[in-house]
This record gives sequence, structure tokens and C-alpha cells, in this order.
Amino acid sequence: MSPDPNNPTGTNGLIAIDKRGSRARFLDPGSYAELGSLELPARPHEVAISPDHRTAYVSVYGSGVYGNNPAPDHRIMVIDLTARVVTGTIDVSPYLGPHGLAVDRDGRLYVSCDASGVVAVVDAKGALEGTIDVGSNGNHMIAMLPDGTRLYSENEDQARFVSVMDPRTRQRVGEVPIPDGALGLCATSDGRQVLVADGGEPAVVVIDARADKVVDRVRLDGYAHPAQRIRCCPSGQHVVVTADQEPLATVMSASDLRQHTTFEVAPGPMGVAFHPDGKTALVANHGSGRITVVDLDAARPVGEFPLGVGVETLAFY
Repeated sequence: MSPDPNNPTGTNGLIAIDKRGSRARFLDPGSYAELGSLELPARPHEVAISPDHRTAYVSVYGSGVYGNNPAPDHRIMVIDLTARVVTGTIDVSPYLGPHGLAVDRDGRLYVSCDASGVVAVVDAKGALEGTIDVGSNGNHMIAMLPDGTRLYSENEDQARFVSVMDPRTRQRVGEVPIPDGALGLCATSDGRQVLVADGGEPAVVVIDARADKVVDRVRLDGYAHPAQRIRCCPSGQHVVVTADQEPLATVMSASDLRQHTTFEVAPGPMGVAFHPDGKTALVANHGSGRITVVDLDAARPVGEFPLGVGVETLAFY
């Protein structure tokens, strides 16, 4: 198992959140055969796995998508991964639009509510403990350092900075300017960097997590539009970038981001899951109902299979 709960992997199973089909789908982690599915409220989006890998948390965003979500929801569904049943609902009201999720090592859940401009803090028993003000609406995705000392929020098109928060004090402690805005982001497995998809052009912005300053910017080859998601492999060797505006994904060397390869996948690539072998990633293409299998060392797709209507996120556990 990964020591970082925000970049999980494991051999117990594989869960995929079918946003367009409003289901959680369970797969064999080796063959990728679908073993069953579970109906969820409309528009489930992100998934987070508890540190013991027994529970999945799924955000229910609302009736729409980012930028057009007229009826934002306020629920997180709690799923028992062994029994494959919903065991409860976490209500983060009055905060709305739950989307990005992060879990610390103690099992505390952090929920980015972009319609309210806060990160809701939920204890391991499912009780709302409080909130952290991110300083802007549009906080769609969040990333936590593996040791839980810092939490970061991109603020999509609402602000030109990444918010830096201290989960222990529940305070916003800084801002990292991103002049063209930020999209997806992820903390590296060693906790030294936060990688951000630039909102203005296809590039990855590198934040030094010790100084909370931008230290590099890497242009992505082959893209016409900004990328959307960034995920860091638990092994610390690879970074995977996806772009939902065009059917592209990129495998980057974590030690040198300028060493990267871009290739075509099925339409609408979004979420990424990392196989426990450290050599394979799955890309969820929510625009096409297909999953792309990627050889990380070779930096190329090696297979594809259909799954659901439109899976946005998935994770091995």
C-alpha cells in the first residue's frame, strides 16, 4: 500500500466512479473485469480512500459541471469497500458543491466545496468539524502533502493563485501566484513539490512545498489547450497528466519533468489510477466510457477497455 493516502494503490480492488452513469463500479485489480456496481446519487465525481483501505468517500457535486452547476449538492457518500455497499452519507451543509477530496493519515477528510469557497473538515466518524477559508470560490481540486502539514487548493478561473492552508490550525497561511490561473494539482510522493496544471497554456507549474514558491515551469509537448489533471505515482517515479479538452495524456519522469511523452487516448481523459506494480496506470476517459491502460516505463498506451457510461475518477485500494 502507498504511504500517501492521497495517491492510493493496493491489491484489494479497484473502484471507478462513473459520473455520467451515477454508479460506483468495482473491478478485479488484475484482470479489470467488472465485479459489480452500486447506484449513487446523480453526478458523483471524486473518490478518496481511507488510510486502512476499507472505505471510499465519493463527492456528489450537483446537477451540473464546474462553471455550470445550478443545483450544487452537499453530500459525500461513504462506501464499504469489502461489502460494496453505501454505509452512510456525510452532509457538509451549509457548504455546497463538494468536489475535491483529501485524506490525512488519521482518516480526517477534507472536502473542497467550490460553491462556498471553503474546505470542509470532517472527522474520521463523519462529523463536520469546521472549515478552512480558501480566499476564493472555484476551489475545485485540492492536494495534501503526504505528512499532512499543508493543504493546497487551485481556484480554477476565480483567482490567480493557489491557496496554501495549514490543516492543523485550519487557516489559510499563504498564496502562490499563478498569473494565468490554475487547474488540477497534486503533491509529489516525497512531499517536496506541488505540481499544478497552468490555466492559460499547456504547462506544468512546479511549486517548492518548503518555500511555497514557483520554482519551475514545464511546457507540455503536443497540446493545443491547457491540461486538466495531474497525478503522481506512489512509487515516486512517474507523473501522469491528462487533458479533457483533447484526447491526450502525458507520462513525465518525476526526476526530470522535461523528459515526457504525450500520446492519444479515448475522448475526455480525466482521472488516473496507479497499479500496485508501479509500472501501470489507468486513465479514465469520461467522454467515451473507456479506460486506457498505460505502460509507465514505456510511456505509451498498451490497451483499452469499456467501462460504464463515463468514469471520471478511479483508484486501486
